[in-house]
Amino acid sequence: MSAHEIGNIQLDDRRQLRHATDAGRAIVTCDVADFTELSGEFIAANLEHAGIVLVPSTFRTDEFSVIADAVEQVAREYPQGLGGVVVYLKRSPR
Repeated sequence: MSAHEIGNIQLDDRRQLRHATDAGRAIVTCDVADFTELSGEFIAANLEHAGIVLVPSTFRTDEFSVIADAVEQVAREYPQGLGGVVVYLKRSPR
């Protein structure tokens, strides 16, 4: 599900993360710098989130299947969910 699909493209990063958390969904983002900072703010304020998956610049934003494979690997590693976890995606070895 994307912010575009649910009509949330106008929301700022903080509100995107809160919306995802309210829906019980981790957020997947290429905005590594802002969401790293935001995760620190959530920790400092003792606020929970449903998970943040950071997509580094080693992935091109048009590599949808490669990113999806990496996210699927994370899901297997965290079968109980990503609540409160920040994950930095790695490329799967080919």
